[in-house]
Formats: sequence, C-alpha cells, structure tokens
Amino acid sequence: MGPIYAWYPMLKTLQEKGVDSSLIAVFLGNRAVKPFLLPIMISYFGWTYVLILVVFTILGSIGVGYCVDVLVKEKPANHLK
Repeated sequence: MGPIYAWYPMLKTLQEKGVDSSLIAVFLGNRAVKPFLLPIMISYFGWTYVLILVVFTILGSIGVGYCVDVLVKEKPANHLK
C-alpha cells in the first residue's frame, strides 16, 4: 500500500542482498491486488468477476516475472568479498 516510490529503497536493498529481479517484478505486479478493496469490488461487480480479475492479475505478474527473468541476465551476487 502507499506510493510505489516508497518501496524503492527496500527493493534496492533486497536486490543488493541477492533477490532476483524477477521476484521483485512479481511483487510489483501483485501490488495491484488490494485486499481492503475486495469487499467493495465484490459488491459492485460480483464474486465471479473479482475472482477472475485477481487470478489473472496474479498469473500475469508471474508471467511478467518470468519475462524479466528471461530478458535480464544478471551476474551472480558475490557476497564473499
């Protein structure tokens, strides 16, 4: 929750500690699922639509993570310096 730029320092720290960019991409994609808005969405659109939307959002973020993994060739982190 909150603005995305507030997450950047934490994500940079995680990446420096060896987290793959693909996992960070999945995290950023899954930020689109807002649990506190689900009851309102269900009341407006119904269970079926909201369930399909959430499932497609999660699957889409996993797909984006896979694409990032394929496209971004990272050097292995060397923490033994």
